Amino acid sequence: MEIPIVGTDSGPKVEWAANQGMWAESWQFPALFLTDSRVRWEALDAETALLVVPFEDTEQSFVVRLR
Repeated sequence: MEIPIVGTDSGPKVEWAANQGMWAESWQFPALFLTDSRVRWEALDAETALLVVPFEDTEQSFVVRLR
């Protein structure tokens, strides 16, 4: 990955961050959350859920608050 000012970087932390960035920007394509079988929602309470997304052989999660 080429990062302005910093230069080129790679490794597990960069890959982890890039995956989260990709999924964070995917809100523009809401159908993706329904059509990708690797994505799931886990309710925490009436206003909060976890969005679980794939990352290599594991998963990452986002806390989503709906108000």
